[in-house]
Amino acid sequence: YLPVMENNGVDVYQVGARNMQNFELLKRLGALGKPVILKRGLSATIEEWLMSAEYLLSSGTENVILCERGIRTYEKATRNTLDLSAIPVLRGMTHLPIIVDPSHAVGIRDKVSPMALAGIAAGADGIIVEVHCNPDKAYSDGAQSLYPEQFEKLMRDIEALAPVVEKSVVHIRRVGNMAGKTSASKNVYTSGTSVSAANTSTSTATEAEKKSNEKNFNGELVCAYSGKRGAFAEQAITRYFDGGAKPLALDSFREIFQMVQDGRVDFGMIPIENTLAGSVHENYDNFTQFEDISIVGSVLLRIQHALLAVKGASLDSIKNIYTHPQALHQCEKFLSLHKYWNKFDCVSTASAASVVADLQSIENAAIASSVNASNYNLEVLQENIEDDSANFTRFVVIQASHSSLKESEPYSDNAAYFANMGAKANTASFVFSVKNEAGALYNCLGVFLNHKMNLSRLESRPIAGQPWRYRFYADARIDSENPYEYVNEVFASLSEVAENVRLLGVYAESEHHI
Repeated sequence: YLPVMENNGVDVYQVGARNMQNFELLKRLGALGKPVILKRGLSATIEEWLMSAEYLLSSGTENVILCERGIRTYEKATRNTLDLSAIPVLRGMTHLPIIVDPSHAVGIRDKVSPMALAGIAAGADGIIVEVHCNPDKAYSDGAQSLYPEQFEKLMRDIEALAPVVEKSVVHIRRVGNMAGKTSASKNVYTSGTSVSAANTSTSTATEAEKKSNEKNFNGELVCAYSGKRGAFAEQAITRYFDGGAKPLALDSFREIFQMVQDGRVDFGMIPIENTLAGSVHENYDNFTQFEDISIVGSVLLRIQHALLAVKGASLDSIKNIYTHPQALHQCEKFLSLHKYWNKFDCVSTASAASVVADLQSIENAAIASSVNASNYNLEVLQENIEDDSANFTRFVVIQASHSSLKESEPYSDNAAYFANMGAKANTASFVFSVKNEAGALYNCLGVFLNHKMNLSRLESRPIAGQPWRYRFYADARIDSENPYEYVNEVFASLSEVAENVRLLGVYAESEHHI
């Protein structure tokens, strides 16, 4: 049957539990070079399972996915016994991704969802479950098949659980024409291992507000930002797209990344660094977590802060300050004159203005752009309270990689879609880790030197789960008539001396402060 399946364009092969040790089949499958899902045998040990995987790997395929689907034990309450302990054990024995099949493990519809969540919590990279609109009429395994509404609830629960166990949920979608909207394919999901950045800021954008915004976006490009109307990120969207994209307010940076990756919005506008407060580390970590996101543009925005409060308030009446944590750093000199003020974090400066407007107390004030005074019926108590007039934030525009990249190349010129309104790419952003040996970072930096690529920024971040190891983020200036070909050459050279090299984007960065 293999030639028949090959002739019909099968992309991924699955080896059932009863064929796990059919070694002749494994060798022929491996020789095809296609990805293979290898289910664990009913009575197989972990070592035997891995040896079967070796047959596939040694025969030619590089992509093997291990699937835990339950083993035979003395227990008869369920169809099989799901061996969740195998997942953390395998983590220390192999680099191969691990998924869980709770449907075949328990064989009982109502028990599938809790065991799926348990699999994710144990560290699985994904789950595979059976779904049927009418399980009673299914030709096989109807008793363990979820109804569509059960599956939808399971996915919502996994999306809530994923950040807790340092994972993200990816909604696989069809690649559409980027001149219009692309929509997520229904009921096709995978879960990717990653590092999550906890968001402890006050969440203020309401569901009603989001739905109200979304109703206006049919057929239009949408760019998401964190905060409320009047946020600096919203101003950056207006400047960058010049009215070509509608802003959508969200509650957190993580939510922006998730919605861009899922295809629910076209772009995201996120701050990456500030001249006074430094890097926005949460977003550097988000790039690590969401591996299917690329940078397609950048804009520099001058940040001017004002102290806003309700009518009747004064500096003497203020007791509480609401703003984004970055704004607190940018206004330290001003705040040091009022050390008795309590400080509260908000998801954005505009959200802080909204909070102060809602509280309607002369004891509260917000640090935000002065444009928010009219937006939220507040008064400006003092303007230009930032520490330095040269206060600029660098925002980057993010887009889902699979909507623009060619699979055959690390980066290609069609990824420049909407890049700074057609400006020539002049910046490349990389992320990589170094080998644990003398001179490893020196060798990596030598790649940029040898290619005469000027590094404009180098940032290090700790790698979760690997104490005293770091991941490096590098921005480099491009001076080439063929920027994408040039960057691909650098990418190839860097991959030879570094580990886990990833190209975050090749894009046009504004040379002007706005």
